[in-house]
Amino acid sequence: MHIVDQYIARNVVYGILLVLSGLSLLLAFMYLIENLEQLGKADFGILELTIFIILSLPKKLYELFPAIILLGTTLGLSYLAAGSELTAMRAAGVSVGRIALAAMKAGLVFIVFAVVLGEWVVPYSEGIAQRGRAEALQISFHDKYSGLWLKDGQSFINIGEVLPDKSLRNITLYEFDYNRQLVQTLHGASARYKNKRWTLTAVQLTRLEAGNQSLKNIKVKKQATLVWDTVLTPENLAVFTVRPEGMSAFHLYQYIDHLRQNQQRTGRFELTFWNKVLMPLASFVMLMLAIPFVFSRDRASGIGQRLFIGIVIALAFNFLNLVSGYTALLIGISPFFGAMLPILVFSGFAVWLFARAA
Repeated sequence: MHIVDQYIARNVVYGILLVLSGLSLLLAFMYLIENLEQLGKADFGILELTIFIILSLPKKLYELFPAIILLGTTLGLSYLAAGSELTAMRAAGVSVGRIALAAMKAGLVFIVFAVVLGEWVVPYSEGIAQRGRAEALQISFHDKYSGLWLKDGQSFINIGEVLPDKSLRNITLYEFDYNRQLVQTLHGASARYKNKRWTLTAVQLTRLEAGNQSLKNIKVKKQATLVWDTVLTPENLAVFTVRPEGMSAFHLYQYIDHLRQNQQRTGRFELTFWNKVLMPLASFVMLMLAIPFVFSRDRASGIGQRLFIGIVIALAFNFLNLVSGYTALLIGISPFFGAMLPILVFSGFAVWLFARAA
């Protein structure tokens, strides 16, 4: 029986690896097409594009992992079914539950791999990918230690943080003259964009008299608000807004608490947080769904037909997941319920299929 378990698990592993490899190539091609327009601009060449694609793949693969588990398990077991090996196993007394357990052991290894991918690899690789692309295209980028640096005319701007509602925190402007001498600094605790202009709050203006940097010629002025005249708009800064999909669940939890302290909406971040936390459970449900297909009573069902059914189920799960999540945000119910509903629906579907296959 141990040999049978290993044989079943090995085929499931091969199936998941095959789907993972094929999907990686497909996604890489899609990223290539999507970024071809940028190729050749500034320093964004073939090497930079290749690095960007490679580093962007982990995030997309992580998002699609439940579907990968479903299709890979279906492929691996369907190969056994096509050679009548599963029929022989059952004739020898191996139960459906025993076959399912062997497949689950192999699938659980990949689920653990997906958790590692989402918690440690994706936040690191996605950050490097976006910063590398921005640097190659000569777009200013956000560094978590020094903030976001931008240039506006003769001024250099440092923005501590771009919040999801496009408001800014900890803004400092360094204004230089044409001789590259610092003439004044302007600091604001926050900034909001309204009526096509930025308004700074808790402003401190420090003025240095030209040609003399001694302390007695430094003038400091404080005021509650100040209109900031700049060409920057929220659209220019949108690329630097925190993307929850590229964060680990642990850092998402911390960031949600940070947003609440700053009276920011957290729904989108909470939904992503619960999707990440529940991803192992969603993958396990997809694994459970894949197993009954190999026991179809229709002997004419081949690998292609079973894979097609698996693709339809994966698309249906992703569609319901999107609809459920954003509907929960729209009507104001718990994001946890929005993330959990598709799992509950497909869990019931899996139980029904197992009852039929038994």
